[in-house]
Amino acid sequence: MKKALRPIVVKFGVLGVLVATTAVSFGAGFQLYTEGSTEALGQGGAISARRDMLSNAWYNPASMTGFARPALMIGGTLVNLSARYDDTTAGLDADMESHWHLLPHVFYVHPINEDWSYTASLTVPYGLATEWEDDWLGNALAIETEIQAVYFTQALSYAVDERLSVAAGFNVVKADFFSKRIVAGTTSDMELNADDYGFGFVLGLNYTLNDEWGVALKYQSEVDLSLEGDVSFATGYPALPTDDQAGGDVTLPSNITLGFTNTSIENLTLGFDVVWTDWDKYEVFDIDFDDPTYEASTYGQPVDKDWDECFSFRLGAEYQLNENWCVRGGYVFDQSPVDPDTVSPELPGNDRHMVMLGAGYKSEKWAVDLAYSYLFMRDSDVSDMTSSNTLGAVGLDPDGEYTDGQAHLIGVSFSYFF
Repeated sequence: MKKALRPIVVKFGVLGVLVATTAVSFGAGFQLYTEGSTEALGQGGAISARRDMLSNAWYNPASMTGFARPALMIGGTLVNLSARYDDTTAGLDADMESHWHLLPHVFYVHPINEDWSYTASLTVPYGLATEWEDDWLGNALAIETEIQAVYFTQALSYAVDERLSVAAGFNVVKADFFSKRIVAGTTSDMELNADDYGFGFVLGLNYTLNDEWGVALKYQSEVDLSLEGDVSFATGYPALPTDDQAGGDVTLPSNITLGFTNTSIENLTLGFDVVWTDWDKYEVFDIDFDDPTYEASTYGQPVDKDWDECFSFRLGAEYQLNENWCVRGGYVFDQSPVDPDTVSPELPGNDRHMVMLGAGYKSEKWAVDLAYSYLFMRDSDVSDMTSSNTLGAVGLDPDGEYTDGQAHLIGVSFSYFF
C-alpha cells in the first residue's frame, strides 16, 4: 500500500503520549519544547547550555558530562487547552472541548567514568490533540485529531577537555495518528487509526567560554514514517465499503538549537535558546486509501499545507535562594509555521507566547520541581482562505476566525540521585 499522510509530523505528538494519555497544545506546529520537562517549563526551555540540568538528557546530551553520579527524573505536565471558532456571518460559533491531558517525561544519566556519560530519555516532543463539538460548523473537516510521537533517546557524551563536551545518540520513535470527522452529506463518523515506528539521531556540543558564559549547539535529525492503519464508519456510508485500510508518509522535521547560559550575577543563572525547525517539508496532507472508491473521493485528495521554517526564542532564569531552594521564570515566543491560507480546525494555531514560573527543592539524595505556564496565541483569520482545507470547501460559511487560543500547563517532577 502506498502511504502518504505526508509530513504531518506526528505529536506535538504525542502529546498525549503513548506512554500515558495523549494530548496537547498547538503553536509551533505540533512541536513541544517546554512541556517536556518541569525544569524546562519553569525557565522557558532555555537550558541547553546548562551542565546541571537532568532534563538535558533530551534537550542536549552534551551538557550532561558534569554529573558525578547516576540520577533519575520522572514527571509529567498537565495541559488544559482551549480555543473557539467565531463565525462572523452565520453566527454559528463553536468551542473546542477543554480537557486536561498528561504529558509524561523520564530522564536518566549514568556517568561511566570522568570523561564518558550515558543518557536516556522518554519524551513527547511532537503531538496534538484537539476536539470539537460533534455538531459544530466544520465537523466535516475535523471533530477529533490526535497525533503522537513518543521519542526514546539514548546517547553517549564525551568530555574532550574541561571546557568542551560532545554527544551523539539515536532515537526510536513510536508514532500514532487518529482522526474523526463527519463524512460530508451524511451522518456517518469516519475514523482513521494509523501508526508506525521510525528512527533518528541527535548530535550535541557544549563549550564553556569562561567562568560566566557557556554555549551549546544541538542537531536533531528528521524522522521518516509510513503510517498504516484502518478507516471505519460508525453508522455506515452506503456509497463506500464499511471499512478499508489507509495511511500516509510522515516526516518529523529536523531542528537546530543554539543556547547560551550566563552566571555573571551571584546566585542567578540566565539562559537564552533559539530553536530553528524545518517545517518547510510539510507541503501537503494526503491520506492514501487502498480502496479505489475511497481514493477517488474528496477524502483521498491531497490538501495543501505549505508550512514554513520557523524559529522559537526562549528566555529563562533561575535564582538560588539557598542551598536547597531555587525559583525560576521564563518567556517563550514561538513562530507558527502554518500558512495563513491553509489553517484548519485540526490545528488552528498561530504565533504563541508563553510566560512561566517555577520552583525547585534539592537535597543530597532527591529533588522535586514544580512549574506553571500560561500560553496564549494570536487569532487566526480564515475569511480570505482559498485552500481546499477551508470550511467553504465543505459547503459551509468560511467567514470567521479561530480565537481565544490559550492553555494552562502545570508540571511536577521527582528526581533521585543514586
